[in-house]
Amino acid sequence: MDNGILLDTVIARYRENGLGYSELGVGERHTIFISGRGGHLLGPFDNLSGSSALWITAQLYSSLSFARFLAAGEWNLGGERIWIAPEIQFNIKDRSDFRGTYELPAAMDPGTYRLDSTARQVALSQDIVLDCYNTASGSKHLSVHRKIRASKNPLHSLLKFDQLMDGVVFAGWHHETELSSPVNDGIMAESWNLAQVRPGGEAIIPCTPGIEYMDYYEPIDDSLFSIRKHSVKIQITGDRRYKVGFRAPNLLGRIGYIRQVGDDEAELTVRCFQNDPSSLYIEEPANATGCRGLSLNIYNDDGALGGFGEIECNGRTIGGKTDRSSSIDDVTFWYFRGKTGPITAIATILLG
Repeated sequence: MDNGILLDTVIARYRENGLGYSELGVGERHTIFISGRGGHLLGPFDNLSGSSALWITAQLYSSLSFARFLAAGEWNLGGERIWIAPEIQFNIKDRSDFRGTYELPAAMDPGTYRLDSTARQVALSQDIVLDCYNTASGSKHLSVHRKIRASKNPLHSLLKFDQLMDGVVFAGWHHETELSSPVNDGIMAESWNLAQVRPGGEAIIPCTPGIEYMDYYEPIDDSLFSIRKHSVKIQITGDRRYKVGFRAPNLLGRIGYIRQVGDDEAELTVRCFQNDPSSLYIEEPANATGCRGLSLNIYNDDGALGGFGEIECNGRTIGGKTDRSSSIDDVTFWYFRGKTGPITAIATILLG
């Protein structure tokens, strides 16, 4: 459901509070909003309706609620963001008490991003130090450099492009993250790209047969989850907590999310991510020490944080025994909206 958070509303809240931001065109009629605070990407906003495709917190709706949001140091704006993985190493002090000892480092979000914009690109950068728990000890020094620029329609080379795009609107962007560690401290880390989606749709993951997965919390069941020979399908509801991770060797580097937005209208989001089975991918569930290799995670909120779903793509591991001091990882976001028939046809082409 549309919560009424339009691009004009977001801009008004930021101007009222003197917060830095940038805007970037990512299609013929779409714009993304890049927040200096936290480095979140909100949108894409339709320039005609003003509405956003990704989930956005309702606390942006009024001046008072957003002022309280800022005063409380809250992070959950919505949209797409970059955190640092593994969560069990940087955000959890005691893996036997996940919820009780969870603490998001302020250095990670909202952080202290520097914002640099041109007509074609928005860049964000910051240097951070994160304390380590559970899987390592000490502190991790990191530099985070991000570049966001518009993406070309992935269907552009098809002979039937005009037919497929008849009545369909497109928006897209590349989000490149360079994570580097100037200190050889023996501690591993990864960039972590998370996009918050509106509930009511279905995630589609192209894969090879026999895909391996892992539950992070309460086990997901067949009412929300199905595995076929070459795909996994997961329902995003925003009212029941689960998180499922998938191992890199079975993944093909794309994930889709399709959602009905009217009687005969649908929207499709496809994320193209740099899946590399050679990477260690050191994110692991709290209750499964050493369970690694998960490059993609799907999270479903139970409503406690706002009722959204989340598509999470991990970057390649750096530091420690990887012998890598840096990694550049790119996640591309494609968004289509139109009649259900054409959107289904586009989903078949991009996801199988």
